[in-house]
Amino acid sequence: SNYGTSPALALVFSIKVIGAFAAVYFLMPNSWDTLGRDRLITKLNQILMLFKREEGAQDLFRTDRGRRTTGYRTFVADLNQSPHELPFLFRLLAPRVYAVAVAGERAMDWAFSRMDLFEGTWVKLNRCRKLLISTLIFVYLTCFLMGHLVLHALNSLMISLNAFSTLGFGEIPVRGSSRYIAVCEGLVGWLMLTIFSVSLIGQLLR
Repeated sequence: SNYGTSPALALVFSIKVIGAFAAVYFLMPNSWDTLGRDRLITKLNQILMLFKREEGAQDLFRTDRGRRTTGYRTFVADLNQSPHELPFLFRLLAPRVYAVAVAGERAMDWAFSRMDLFEGTWVKLNRCRKLLISTLIFVYLTCFLMGHLVLHALNSLMISLNAFSTLGFGEIPVRGSSRYIAVCEGLVGWLMLTIFSVSLIGQLLR
């Protein structure tokens, strides 16, 4: 901070420290990425099943949707079975929110019903359809992986910012040696925030 005369230098150095530690966390596993990792594994398993099943993507999609959600009418019927046991606002808003939530599922089901390229196992498809499916899978997985990497980078940055500002995690979300790195970053952050505050106060008093 140029001997306490330039708080901007302390701020710039702090940003560099946060970025450097974020790069380290990016290479380390953390518990904040569990959901994204589970979604990636689920998608890969679904694609594997598509290549091995005689049924098309629509059938697999409906099976998967049935495990995750119930139909809108079923949800409303369950909601109205015991109306006096539920808050009025929940009974009023829940069906509308649920309808919006399953709208995307209905759109996907409609799209699969109009154009399902995955009917039949992979070995039974003709060369043209194999090429088209391979291209679509490549584009889909590339976009999905890019999104996963962006989310992983944001999580790493947030972990670094949290450790630097010493806000506290409850449970440190990184594992292994990176836990000690997070503690060290907390000490550096505490020192740099102190230097920045002292420098800023010194400039204001002048």
